[in-house]
Amino acid sequence: PPVITGRVIAISKAIENDEDQTIRQYDKVLFDPREAIPVELEHDNRLFVVHIDRVLAIFRRSDGTKAKADAAGEESSEE
Repeated sequence: PPVITGRVIAISKAIENDEDQTIRQYDKVLFDPREAIPVELEHDNRLFVVHIDRVLAIFRRSDGTKAKADAAGEESSEE
């Protein structure tokens, strides 16, 4: 089955207020377009309305400084 990568433009209030959902505006996502609703605002820009269940992955860059601090904290606690 085909999948598409894209950027989140907007999120419904129900998803935004749901603490169990971690998706945020401008996240890069991988989604299954089979039940997505295409919305064409401009001829060169394809937008889709996608149900949260069809989002397969959310891509985010990890914060390098936080990751280094966490790793340093783990090393010192093992000693």
